[in-house]
Amino acid sequence: MFQTDESGQAHAIEAIAASILVLSTVIFAIQATAITPLTVSTSNQHIETQQQRMADGVLSNAKYTETTGETSALKEAVLYWNTDKKVFYNASADGYLGKYPDNDFGDSLNETFSDQRIATNIYVTYERPSDGSGTKQMVDMGNPSDNSITATTNVVIYNHDEVSAPDESTTVEDTSGYFAKDVNPASNVYNVVEVRIVVWRI
Repeated sequence: MFQTDESGQAHAIEAIAASILVLSTVIFAIQATAITPLTVSTSNQHIETQQQRMADGVLSNAKYTETTGETSALKEAVLYWNTDKKVFYNASADGYLGKYPDNDFGDSLNETFSDQRIATNIYVTYERPSDGSGTKQMVDMGNPSDNSITATTNVVIYNHDEVSAPDESTTVEDTSGYFAKDVNPASNVYNVVEVRIVVWRI
């Protein structure tokens, strides 16, 4: 009888030890795989860094990729203007709503962002002949999220640069319909504009 009680106690102790071991393993596994605020923050930071590189890259490529002559894809987009309607070609007064322009820059934006489900707003800020500056929106895809990122670059427009929209054959110097004006008539530089891209995941 004494041996039987001792055996029962041993089994009970083994069962308790096994339960503690299993419980400890489960707790460790939960702690190891738990999603903490830091985990989420790190993931968001990775996404934002990737989007920043994409935005910087598409601007850089468009700025230095020539289309015709010495005109880059980015400058062509800035000059893609309907002088009669005083809007970007085939756009509304608020820019291209929910879409990209039908030019090389627009194609690059579409290839870079559309498949990634990334929305884009694009603004062109220009100098005014008097003090201050103005801004024209090129692309409008809504209100950016709190995790949006921004990339910018400058484009120099010269007096002899031609408006690039179809059926336009005038230079910016010779038209009164272009959104940016000549800030220094004594110089060959017509204006210096800043192109700003704001991107966010949708």
